[in-house]
Amino acid sequence: MQRTQRFGLGILLALSSIAATQARPSAEQAQVQIEASMNVAGELTLTPDGAVTAVKLADEASLPPAVRERIKHSVASWRFDPVRDNGNALPAQLPMSLLLVAKQGEGENYLVSIRSAHFGGEAQGATSVQTRDMQPPRYPEAAFRAGATGVVYLMLKIGRDGKVEDLIAEQVNLTSLVPESKRARLRQVFADAASKKARTWTFLPPTEGPEVKAPHWVMRVPVSFDIGTSPRDLIAAKQAQKMAFVSAWPPSGRPME
Repeated sequence: MQRTQRFGLGILLALSSIAATQARPSAEQAQVQIEASMNVAGELTLTPDGAVTAVKLADEASLPPAVRERIKHSVASWRFDPVRDNGNALPAQLPMSLLLVAKQGEGENYLVSIRSAHFGGEAQGATSVQTRDMQPPRYPEAAFRAGATGVVYLMLKIGRDGKVEDLIAEQVNLTSLVPESKRARLRQVFADAASKKARTWTFLPPTEGPEVKAPHWVMRVPVSFDIGTSPRDLIAAKQAQKMAFVSAWPPSGRPME
């Protein structure tokens, strides 16, 4: 189960500007389920036989106690291939990144699950994959006209030539209230737009470190599609959330096609 692939976390933002007053949702619309996702970083302590003896989460205070304890309980039950040096199994610390997904359940309760988990360091500089050309996608016209916003979590497989060899949209969250009948279609629209653009991205492979000879590298990139009153307001909001992103928006407030 152990993975040594290195990955980077970033966020790409596709913006569409619209000057209009948005109507408040009705009580019925407010009950439409919206998924929320977040990346949680941490570190595992492993015994020589691959058992988990400790789980440490970054920024634990930002997680509800029940969620925090549930994550630790689940991860502690996992088993990994032993870490070996010259054939000898050793204890080890293994960095991890979890993608959590929360869905509203009954009443005010939320169902939280671990959608995916990836293991390996988040090295910087010459020892990790670096961005070369990573332009944001165009805002899908169908989503713009529907007033839909969302986040697409892409998992990229990057080849030794720096190009994207393969990718999957592992999760698509709608962050605006839309009718249930349109949700599946809009998720697909956002996933297609993000995936199409991501296949044109290029990266710089690491030039030193333990991953320099790897056949490929894996990177997770959240792509955010937002509609707001102005690009400046949206950028300020993302900066307030301490997110790193590349922004793009259509000229004169027209939807991107």
